Amino acid sequence: MQRFLLAHRSIRYVVLSSPLNQYLAEKTMLLEGRGAVQSDAWIVADSFRASLAWLRSNGFRPVVIAPPPQDGRDSGLCVARARLLGASAEGCGASFETVRMHDRDVLTVLAGIARDYPVVSFNGYLCDDGRCRTEDKGVAIFEDHGHFSDEGSRHLGTTLEFYQVFASAAEYGCTAERGRLGAPIRGICNPAEDTIMVSASANDVFPARSRTGVERAQ
Repeated sequence: MQRFLLAHRSIRYVVLSSPLNQYLAEKTMLLEGRGAVQSDAWIVADSFRASLAWLRSNGFRPVVIAPPPQDGRDSGLCVARARLLGASAEGCGASFETVRMHDRDVLTVLAGIARDYPVVSFNGYLCDDGRCRTEDKGVAIFEDHGHFSDEGSRHLGTTLEFYQVFASAAEYGCTAERGRLGAPIRGICNPAEDTIMVSASANDVFPARSRTGVERAQ
């Protein structure tokens, strides 16, 4: 990847995304300079930040896309079954607290990254009134337990204007000083409300209030 980027200097923005939980599973070992070590959230965050530091030092503007909220279930399959049976898919969603518990280490990694780099989170749009949705305006958002479906990606990309959101976060960051000369390019962005947050608290990737400037499905 590094050789490719260095050979194509016209590239300005680099978007990075990962479910992250594959690196955080119990008994997962990671290779570091000192050999194999037991994985934890801080090691994963430091490794991710090292990649981001390389990008920034070579003139690229990186932005990290947080994985969608999940509770370990196959949300895509749940919605598909509900539709097949003519039932409501509301029960396929997860509560804030369940997501926080399941994604605890993932949220810790994201908070660590956001101290120095911009992170775009979809939780502010997908989660409100204590729950995270699996459908939006009649569109099934998830393919499985942690990936957007093709249709869901297109829908959210159009609704939230992915290119503008990602480029803006990479260019200006997500702090209250964004756009000012010398302002840090970091923080957690909520594209639904144009909310800006900077915190080491994993809970801050969830919305502080339930309303949003982007029209949601009722």
